Amino acid sequence: NERMFSNCYGWILNKNDCWASKGFMHSIIQIEGSDIHLYNTHLDAGNTIEDSNTRDKQLTELWDYIKITSNNYPLIICGDFNYNYNNPKDSQKILDFTKSLNLKSVDFMTGSDYQVNQREIVDYIFYRDNMKINMKPIKININNDLIDYSDHPPIQVKFEIKQKTN
Repeated sequence: NERMFSNCYGWILNKNDCWASKGFMHSIIQIEGSDIHLYNTHLDAGNTIEDSNTRDKQLTELWDYIKITSNNYPLIICGDFNYNYNNPKDSQKILDFTKSLNLKSVDFMTGSDYQVNQREIVDYIFYRDNMKINMKPIKININNDLIDYSDHPPIQVKFEIKQKTN
């Protein structure tokens, strides 16, 4: 499923986000007989109050969809959230989002050979397992092959996904 966010900010100035298709994709894969819900998103960029308010509305829209559609399923949620974790207001929004959905965050800073810009961390990978499925990040890195195609480092993770045994 693909959903475009119901709002955007910036047609000519302020990152021109309304010219881009901002939203999220939702996929379901089946592993060992269990559904795992995958999300990829890109929220509004920019540093104005209007950008921030738009981003908040978009995050709420994603949040509401996940709560309704993927309530008890294992999840992987990734993308360009454009919330800078090193900004206290932004980090609180990310923490509220992860706490409300019982998500763990993949730490791509540890062990990375790429010098990540410490001032701006806006891409994230979150996950949660459930009573049937266990997920564990086993390889986390910056994809150096794609480094020149973005204004921030392309992160990737390989998960070990197994059915839990009683």
